[in-house]
Amino acid sequence: MSNSKAPKTLYHYCPAQSFMAIAESGVLRMSHSSGMNDSHELRHVELIIEHLLKEKPEWIASEYIKNVLEIFQGHGRDLYMVSFSEEPDSLSQWRGYADDGSGYNIGFNIECLPIQGILQPNLGSLIEKCLFKIDYNQGKISKQIFNLFEEHKSVPNEELIFSSILVSSILTQWAFQHKNAAFKEEREWRAVYWPRSLGSQLSTPTVIDPMTAGYRNSKYGLIPFYDYTFRTSTKTSISHVLLGPRNPSEPAFVKAYLKKTGYGDVEVQRSEASYR
Repeated sequence: MSNSKAPKTLYHYCPAQSFMAIAESGVLRMSHSSGMNDSHELRHVELIIEHLLKEKPEWIASEYIKNVLEIFQGHGRDLYMVSFSEEPDSLSQWRGYADDGSGYNIGFNIECLPIQGILQPNLGSLIEKCLFKIDYNQGKISKQIFNLFEEHKSVPNEELIFSSILVSSILTQWAFQHKNAAFKEEREWRAVYWPRSLGSQLSTPTVIDPMTAGYRNSKYGLIPFYDYTFRTSTKTSISHVLLGPRNPSEPAFVKAYLKKTGYGDVEVQRSEASYR
């Protein structure tokens, strides 16, 4: 894995109960995209395409673009992910993801995250498990989609299937790399998982295996998830932990707990946010 563009540490905000479950199991839950807090999760690219089709009605008549969109809409949302942040002490994230400031923020050493690579822009193929940074620039992605369709709007029949798969896979990648600009301050990174190899099933919707996925209740309904085991090297997988501004725990106790759980000498400190 190349991490030249990634920070050494990525942070995961969570409630106190989740902190202990994560530490003791060595597992993060990668939840289905339908359980994310952005109501347009994975739909930003689709909404941009809908807008572009109104501006370019000739695209609607293109059999090639119809084929691309059919493939893209068929498989583009069945993804499982866990979110991280570059921000170690963000008040909005304490409030939103860590029990209104009473929880924890776990700093992970990305060298210990079991991923196959950091996703690079414009790849035509997608690996099963990867890490990537969220982009919040809607103007940029709109221009990229426009140029992509203009470049491929006329394709010879013999290249139709291959080119459709290629372009739809790029659109899928862009779909989960972009979020609403309102979330920009979160500076999010994600680890993403496909239950099976995406490249072999681009032409058909992905159906999860109900016997291998787990399930949890949430405010968004029953959500499937997969376990994401990070504890491959216990002494270095968690580099440090921050206590939320409303977390009453003693840092020394948290440090001792992590040492007893097998993580070695983890740095533990309090948030500097003045929030109560």
